[in-house]
Amino acid sequence: MATNATVTFRSGVNSEKVHELTLKFLKNLGESSNNLNIEVSSAARSPYDQATVMYLNCEKLGMDSQYKLYGRNGDKVIRVYERMKKDRKKSSLEIIMAMHKQIMAIGPSKVSRHCADTSMMNVVDIPFSSISNKQAFREELRKNSPRPISKYLDETNNNCWHLELRIDDLKTHFKV
Repeated sequence: MATNATVTFRSGVNSEKVHELTLKFLKNLGESSNNLNIEVSSAARSPYDQATVMYLNCEKLGMDSQYKLYGRNGDKVIRVYERMKKDRKKSSLEIIMAMHKQIMAIGPSKVSRHCADTSMMNVVDIPFSSISNKQAFREELRKNSPRPISKYLDETNNNCWHLELRIDDLKTHFKV
């Protein structure tokens, strides 16, 4: 199906790791919800990038919001932030490095799917601000979950939708 929808990536987003079927699905999602410009604000992350994102979100949104967002493994990383932040002599870089170390000890994809193997799964965040027809978009997310969207989160604190897409489910969806 040809689509008039486009997918763009914010500066700094690793678009090279986003599978062509994920792009095709996002375009179809945009077309079917009358949102012809889909923006991706985050995709695959290195473990260091994940630590940085978690640090910045703790700073900007507060730890409570991040404890609500992440599971028990992410909570272990946030506790590193919490513990080190109390020591006013610790720099942001020292805290991020300690958070990164904790992510590596746990296993990056166990902390965040943004760190998953991109040959098996793509994770993208779509900012609320890029979607004009939000209700139609939410309805399309519901229709396409749990397949080919294996999971999606309406991340109110981060102002985005977080979508997890297994490549095998996309292949089945598109009959590839």
